[in-house]
Amino acid sequence: MKKFVVYFLFSIISFTSIQAQTVEPTSTTTIILVRHAEKMDDGTNNPDLTPKGLNRAIELQKVLTQEFEISAIFSTPLKRTQQTATPTAAFYSLDIQEYDHKKPTVLKELILSDYKGKTVLIAGHSNSTPILVNHFFGEDKYPYLSEDVFNQMFIVRIAEDGKVKVVQRSYGAENE
Repeated sequence: MKKFVVYFLFSIISFTSIQAQTVEPTSTTTIILVRHAEKMDDGTNNPDLTPKGLNRAIELQKVLTQEFEISAIFSTPLKRTQQTATPTAAFYSLDIQEYDHKKPTVLKELILSDYKGKTVLIAGHSNSTPILVNHFFGEDKYPYLSEDVFNQMFIVRIAEDGKVKVVQRSYGAENE
């Protein structure tokens, strides 16, 4: 019996040592891309979010904070994208960094160098969001979003070996 106990303890210690050696922290970079929430139709080029849009921004924050640890937030300079990202930025005490949607390579390089292995949120538009997803993915797979679609989230995961996986899913309430 004594030999069995010694053998059993040795097995547990050996197994724990093997696990400790083989489990390494992941260096997968995760980029979450969303289109801004519902905007007002006020005749300007830079409208605020509607009350429904503000609620959607809060829903986004709740979804993200339950599933991810956000390290950085990027948004175009327009009010609707900034307001969409604000609840999440406030939750994590992060500043919203502006990006130029016309320079996707610059944003991609910045994220992959400064936020490697971390999770980043990007708030964009019906056209710029799929363009960025395609840019990270490496092929033109995702079309522009319909003007009445505000609840789509793209989760792009880039492994250390460069392999990219994209998951598109809905969050929050359905569009009306």
